[in-house]
Amino acid sequence: MTDLEKLAQHVEALDGDDWQTRCEIATALGWTSKQVGQVIAWYAPGDPHMKAGPPKWLTSIDEALTLVPKGLVYNLGNETAFCWANVWDDTPDYDGEPYEGHTSTLPPAIVAACLRAQSKGN
Repeated sequence: MTDLEKLAQHVEALDGDDWQTRCEIATALGWTSKQVGQVIAWYAPGDPHMKAGPPKWLTSIDEALTLVPKGLVYNLGNETAFCWANVWDDTPDYDGEPYEGHTSTLPPAIVAACLRAQSKGN
């Protein structure tokens, strides 16, 4: 089991936002941080602009969707007891299963599916 798969499972077990988990997601996806005066500045890969912290991926659908790997597509839905997100390659030659996330709300379901897609090298 990869570290990203473990992180996806942790995200699915959360009940709401969690700062530490957002920091773990950011670090796993190549974000860096450094002490700047009294605060910790965060930097997204390839972006020189300082952020106050990782985005609210676990509470914002829009922020969570920024994690969908380039070239992949997604669909979202909800059942009575849970929400789900699927991320997959929509090219004609793709024959695999979608990467899935299941949680009580959509943002962490999206994050879990995206982490699983990233763990497979997408």
